[in-house]
Amino acid sequence: RSNGDSESTGATTTLTVTAPGDTVTAPAAVTAPEECEGSWRVNINDRGELNRFVAEGFAPLSRARTKAQAERAAFSWLRDVVKGDPVLLDGAAQVVLGTDADKYEPADLRDDNCISPEGVALFHQLEGALSTADFSPDDPSASALNTGVSNGNVVAAATPGITGDRSGVTMELENGDKLGLMARCANLTKEGDTPLPEGPTDNPEPPEPDTPGEPDEPTPTTTTTPDDDKCPGGVCPPDPSADTPADADPSRGPGPRRDVVDDTDGIPETRDPEPGSTTAPKVLPNPTTTNADTVAAPPIAPPTPEAPPTVTVISPTTTADGTVAAPPPPPAE
Repeated sequence: RSNGDSESTGATTTLTVTAPGDTVTAPAAVTAPEECEGSWRVNINDRGELNRFVAEGFAPLSRARTKAQAERAAFSWLRDVVKGDPVLLDGAAQVVLGTDADKYEPADLRDDNCISPEGVALFHQLEGALSTADFSPDDPSASALNTGVSNGNVVAAATPGITGDRSGVTMELENGDKLGLMARCANLTKEGDTPLPEGPTDNPEPPEPDTPGEPDEPTPTTTTTPDDDKCPGGVCPPDPSADTPADADPSRGPGPRRDVVDDTDGIPETRDPEPGSTTAPKVLPNPTTTNADTVAAPPIAPPTPEAPPTVTVISPTTTADGTVAAPPPPPAE
């Protein structure tokens, strides 16, 4: 066969046709992905701007409903979130294992693009601690200490207390430490102190208390003093021109003020007060005010019944001969 011919074998074959004297350049070699012998590649999580372990959180932590599901969710968090992140490996070791904060730096736990042997050792220690823990699908405690990430290190809140959505799982370690994992941020929580330095977390800031203002100044009161020229001694007589309310004088009904006086026949009468008079009206006993603004006379007492007349009964006198004598005449009146 001529140069360039090929025989079909069922597979597609590509041939380069060259003329005599041409130079053939071999294709560049394909570099295989870097292998991390006895380790794994570094995988830094997106933390966002809220100081979270993972900006979008870790949903499997919110779906646990049984102890077994809570355990699986916690191990998924360890392998998918912590394992490849040197910062979180360092922080988790401090919270879960109680590792001193100065023992490692995140840079010590990586070797270029691979987790360093120290990081591998910490991960296996974390696996061992979780394998003996008692898990629960209960949410982390609201009184626990939250953690976060700030300036390339895992930090802890200055004071206990977690607000907002706390959905997640909890675990009690073999040494009695009570930890939690929150789905909203993948952060660790702990009931008690940690070796972590203090720093910001994703916990919402509490509202600032209202600043009390200055107390209101009391409104000044003005005291009016009577004119001594018109009111000697500070006591003014009543104003005769002012109309007295009807209910203030039992001797009158509605309408202008009228005084009650005693007429010569004993029947109360009324008249208008003299102009400028300040004398209170005389009130007679038992007057009855009618709607016609007149005072009715007292009711007339019923007549006293007369005593019945005295009847004198004179008994007849019997004489010696047996005859009955006539009674004497009644005494003359």
